[in-house]
Amino acid sequence: MNPMFEAVQSDVDSSFRCLRVSCMRLAEDHTWHYHPEYELTYVVSSRGTRFVGDSIQRYEPGDLVLLGPDLPHCWSDDPRAPGELAPELKVIQFQAAAFGNDFLGLSEAKRLKRLLESSKGGLHFQGGVARRAGELMGQVAASTGLGRLLKLLEILNVLAEANTCEGLASPAYCLNATANPAPRPSSDSG
Repeated sequence: MNPMFEAVQSDVDSSFRCLRVSCMRLAEDHTWHYHPEYELTYVVSSRGTRFVGDSIQRYEPGDLVLLGPDLPHCWSDDPRAPGELAPELKVIQFQAAAFGNDFLGLSEAKRLKRLLESSKGGLHFQGGVARRAGELMGQVAASTGLGRLLKLLEILNVLAEANTCEGLASPAYCLNATANPAPRPSSDSG
């Protein structure tokens, strides 16, 4: 199945998008898709299967994933038991350009640049790093102006300094995806 292109719109007065996703079923509301933005997704409540490139893994509350641009992905939740909370995710979608053209070339941003390059196949974080990033994601949603951008950088710094994370899509998938980027919808109206 080919992934669907998702056009991501930045929030008003912001260079990136921050949202809380709450729905009855992730499996029905979110299809296999891709977009040119990086995506950070934290699972507040839900259990199911996460699909990232050619990776298929279980997820549960506290799951945190950083996805690189154009990486196909979706989450499919398990049916809920009576009284179980509806799926809820915290999501931030951003482009590297949100930090300015030269920012990632700075010596101070070396780890951040390496993190973003490593995320092309998706990165999975757990434990204290995931919890801390999840908390900070809530603060991003409550922030405005430069403080909002600084909170995003703080999250990415926490991830860049993490001792462990797991790559998701296989190197062969990432190599093939780089050689054959996903097609974008045509802007041709006729």
